[in-house]
Amino acid sequence: MCGHIDTSDKWWTYGQLDSAKEIASSWAISYIQGELSNSFKKLASSTRNNKFIKITYKPGHKISFINNPIGQREEWKLDITCKKCRTRYSVNGKKK
Repeated sequence: MCGHIDTSDKWWTYGQLDSAKEIASSWAISYIQGELSNSFKKLASSTRNNKFIKITYKPGHKISFINNPIGQREEWKLDITCKKCRTRYSVNGKKK
């Protein structure tokens, strides 16, 4: 064991960090796309009866945001109990 002690919010794998970045990026793109869509819909409807300027809006492919929890990998679910003091530990890392 490495003996490193830290709070639970500091234990992230690279895979979990990549997943979190992907979720945040998906949310941001979905939010911006929704705001732009609302703005252009309003602009298109306000110029509908104008003879000189007419703006039409056709939305493209919508990126949907799905908040899927990252989850815990199987190798992080290893629990060990000390044979002497009966203290239970959770081990971070792969099983050997």
